Amino acid sequence: MNITHIINLFRAYLIENKKRLLIGAFITFGIVVFGFTVTTESVAFLSFPYYALFFLTCFTIFGFKNNRTQFFILPSTTAEKFIYAMVTIVIMGIVFYLLSLAGAYIGHYLIRPLLYFGTSHYMFNEVNILNDSIWSWKSYLSFISTLSVFLFGSIYFKTNAFFKTLGVGIGFLFGIGFYFLALLYITFGNMMFSDNSININLTDYPFFQTHYYIFPILIIVFFLSLTYLRLRETEV
Repeated sequence: MNITHIINLFRAYLIENKKRLLIGAFITFGIVVFGFTVTTESVAFLSFPYYALFFLTCFTIFGFKNNRTQFFILPSTTAEKFIYAMVTIVIMGIVFYLLSLAGAYIGHYLIRPLLYFGTSHYMFNEVNILNDSIWSWKSYLSFISTLSVFLFGSIYFKTNAFFKTLGVGIGFLFGIGFYFLALLYITFGNMMFSDNSININLTDYPFFQTHYYIFPILIIVFFLSLTYLRLRETEV
């Protein structure tokens, strides 16, 4: 494995996608600033950079804007291209996270006081932005598992990878939901709709509460493996 090849791949990525990255960074920063300016209940805006990362992963990681085939014929191994993708995603995630923090502080502590000071609408509640921006480990696992799905979609679909991956994912979730509803109906019949309805909550099971991390880890390993194999197959 040649580190120089990975660096060259990353450099080529920045050159080819600098406009998209700048637009994504500007939109992310602007939305977070706006959110923390107009409301004190703005924790949800700190999640936006991660959704932007889903979008950029699908549209930019495995391909050049002018010719997607160029990426796969570059003189580097499958492992080098795979590591390049991982490193690029991590760097983008850190940069967008820092942008969201900067936007949150500017919106809440700089612009909001200027706009609302001295008016009846002014509310300057203390917000712990840094603390609110740090998720629980369960949330990070869920995010990474979702990101692994979008990474696979970026190499599986040749065009409109983000929307196709999103559509397939939503369709899959609906399919699983209908499958379990049908299974419950077949098992319990009309008892599900009677006054003595059955309360089934799988998340209350001790195993799922204690070992929640197993499922997102399995998803991460599964889709990263598929991504690597698909990358190798595409090159062949």
